[in-house]
Amino acid sequence: NLNKKSDYLENGQFQNDGWSHSVFLGSAWDPNPYNQIEAGWTYFLQNSFHDGFSDISNTNHLGQPLSVFNSRNTKDNYEREGEFSFSWERQFRNQEDRQIAFQFTHSDFDEAEDLGFEQVYSVPSVYTQLNSIGIDKNGNQQEWMLDFVTPLGEEGELEAGYAGERVFENIEYTNPAFSRFEFTQTIHAGYAQIGKRFG
Repeated sequence: NLNKKSDYLENGQFQNDGWSHSVFLGSAWDPNPYNQIEAGWTYFLQNSFHDGFSDISNTNHLGQPLSVFNSRNTKDNYEREGEFSFSWERQFRNQEDRQIAFQFTHSDFDEAEDLGFEQVYSVPSVYTQLNSIGIDKNGNQQEWMLDFVTPLGEEGELEAGYAGERVFENIEYTNPAFSRFEFTQTIHAGYAQIGKRFG
């Protein structure tokens, strides 16, 4: 066949194995008619493994082998996430429309990924090519808010508060040289608004 240029043949198999666990705990408490407290905690853990094998060959238009090799790739992945939240709300005893509330959330994570590549050649020459990539990530985040609402006269209302956020992330690569990326961000914000009904 004069139009035939080359053939590529791959025959392989792969398998996956893994597990995961998750936990959630929560509680609500009203110590008296004017105070409400809530708290919650979540936790997630996962590990997975991928292993693949392939026999690969390339031939030219005459059927002569250009390359013949066995390829194996593995991927080992680990993940962990956790979060804690807390909230408190208070209504004033002598004025139900006046209240103050506080919320706080903390979350963090860890993730590790190991990638392995192995290619064992028999054509055009006998040699082995190895490569590995490592990726590690971790970080945390906090959010908080304090909010206050109080009436202004008979038809008015004042709402004021403060909100903040902090984010931290760290990523490390190994391939095989080492590189790192780190990110930190902190935000503070205050707000106030006045509303009044007319008519």
